[in-house]
Amino acid sequence: MDDVTQWRQEFPIVEECIFLNHAAISPISQRVARAVMQQVAQHALYGPLRTAQWERRYAEGREGIARLINGRSSHIAFIQNTSDGISLVANGFPWQPGDNVVLPEVEFPSNYYAWAGLAAQGVGLNKVAVGANGRLSIDAFRGAMNGRSRILAVSYVQYSSGFRSDLAKLGQLCRDHNMLLVVDGTQAIGAMQIDLADTGVDILAVSAHKWMLGPLGIGFLACSDRALEMLAVKKVGWLSVRNPFQFNYALDLLPTAERFEPGTPNSPGIFGLGATVEMMLAIGPAQIEARVLALTDLLCAKVEERGYEVITPRGEREKSGIVIFRSPRHASQQLLDRLTASNILVSLRNGGIRVSPHFYNTEAEIEQLLAQLPT
Repeated sequence: MDDVTQWRQEFPIVEECIFLNHAAISPISQRVARAVMQQVAQHALYGPLRTAQWERRYAEGREGIARLINGRSSHIAFIQNTSDGISLVANGFPWQPGDNVVLPEVEFPSNYYAWAGLAAQGVGLNKVAVGANGRLSIDAFRGAMNGRSRILAVSYVQYSSGFRSDLAKLGQLCRDHNMLLVVDGTQAIGAMQIDLADTGVDILAVSAHKWMLGPLGIGFLACSDRALEMLAVKKVGWLSVRNPFQFNYALDLLPTAERFEPGTPNSPGIFGLGATVEMMLAIGPAQIEARVLALTDLLCAKVEERGYEVITPRGEREKSGIVIFRSPRHASQQLLDRLTASNILVSLRNGGIRVSPHFYNTEAEIEQLLAQLPT
């Protein structure tokens, strides 16, 4: 990216601190804030009179998301968050007692509890062993499968290690075994590119408040054809059906993923999500990914020069926007306290310092972080 300074002006937080914690709750841009406030102001001034305009914005938001992930707008539903989306899938799948879900033994809870909650239906969990530095091998997934495995659930990028899975290989593995591939994309989408059509992902659930740089309480679910056909709608509402304003009580579900949106939508959130998607499309997903990886490559090289251990996998196809490192001499909590006192915001995860820069961060900010690390 040659225009970091231009896009950096979108983020007022750069005047307050060095924010390198986008794997947590991220700041929103000024354009996202304006979009949210625009909807709220219209609601205050006009009540429901702008509903038709809002619905056009919802459609534009779906279309933008579809371009961002190379999906189809008719197969995208707005959700509250990743937990909401994963639960929608877990509760809508046609399980039989004895079926199982294949998932890593270490996963973010959003991609664990929904599956664990199926135990009462006789659905088990087949856990995949995590390898060195948090790696998840295709062979390990294959070894955890059996004839009753129905879904493979995995985060595109792991929150506790930064490891990025090869979704194309996992997608092929699932197709070979007639399984659905369900992906939590929250730690990747907005920073790492994805091609939904090419990877064979059946479900992609994403919260907007991390790498998407969007509002809280909004996200999206993208479905494949077979997932849309297979999943029952367990949370049915009046907007799940065709022609809801006819009030004829006909349970005629929409043919699109909007069937999973039961009632009045989070209009401010959708406006904000649409605005951040527009920004990312304007910059270019490939440019964003290259910028993020350049910053994390710089960070890894510099901390290793200082004698720190990088525990995040850094292979070309497995690295992401998350870097976790440890010191052989200093406790990670002490390092976190030191960085926080210097107004540099990062996290403590997996026994190390987790740093997660985005495209608008600078090399100078990485150097300022490094300056606070004792040797």
